[in-house]
Amino acid sequence: MNGKPFVTLLAALMLLAATPAMTRAQAYPTKPVRLIVGFAPGGPADVIGRALAIGLAAQLGQPVVVDNRPGADANIALELVAKSQPDGYTIHLTPVTIAINPSLYKSVRFDPVKDFAPITLIGHMPNLVTINPSVPATTLREFIAHAKAHDGKVFYGATASNITLASEMFNRMAGIHTVRVSYKGAGPAILALISGEIQLLISGIGTLLPQVKAGKIRAIAVTSATRSPHAPEIPTMEEAGLPGYVATTWYGLVAPAATPRGVIDRVNAATRKTMADPVVKPRLLEFIIEPTPTTPEQFGDYIRTETVKWGKVVKESGVTIE
Repeated sequence: MNGKPFVTLLAALMLLAATPAMTRAQAYPTKPVRLIVGFAPGGPADVIGRALAIGLAAQLGQPVVVDNRPGADANIALELVAKSQPDGYTIHLTPVTIAINPSLYKSVRFDPVKDFAPITLIGHMPNLVTINPSVPATTLREFIAHAKAHDGKVFYGATASNITLASEMFNRMAGIHTVRVSYKGAGPAILALISGEIQLLISGIGTLLPQVKAGKIRAIAVTSATRSPHAPEIPTMEEAGLPGYVATTWYGLVAPAATPRGVIDRVNAATRKTMADPVVKPRLLEFIIEPTPTTPEQFGDYIRTETVKWGKVVKESGVTIE
């Protein structure tokens, strides 16, 4: 018996079985898309998410609705997305916390690699290393010397998990012991630094730079690999005397695992066009985020690398949260 008719029939059946999924991906979206943001309205993640939503809606031809799900350092939002239908109608603007929280929090119920389909990296926001002006230091080296001379008596502000770990990584790499003081957000931590309640704060350049320019706090380094074009006079950590230190806040888009690849590619392409949009791009730059879109594979590799990196910092710092 000639096997060709059977092979042809089998191929036809396989194509028929794949057709519904292919058709859904090609037709996507046919209804509004929900963009989950894990922080309250008004903060950087929310503003960035709303800027992206406007551009994505124009590119996708359907409304993109920002759904704020604040709490537990974005764990609530991440767990919600991980359990959502993988149909492309629930996507998430995630910060670096997706790579940090599984190591830092004992009760996390998601896996940063297995439970999500990466779409694209949005971009990085450098952090500034800032100190209270009463600290007798104008450089990073001088501050490290001061902290060593006052072991356990220098306090740093901790807000989100990435800020806590950036500060602990600084402790470890500089060989100092500054003490964590937790705050509910960057605003209260900045006020604490200005008042002298704490002496050190590592946080987003977008929120700290206005206070630096006003002379209320002192910047001694930027945590990105290169100097920020918004403050080119501030040296990087490497230039200031701490080689290998890089700790930026990044944002990216993910969907639930098993979301069809055609849908992922559609959102990726729409996001790339959105980040180049003359209306959206200035909003990203306002928060000092230089758009750096990637392929889904590149972003997936980056999440894995960051998960390993921050897991090591958590282990070496001994910091865990219930």
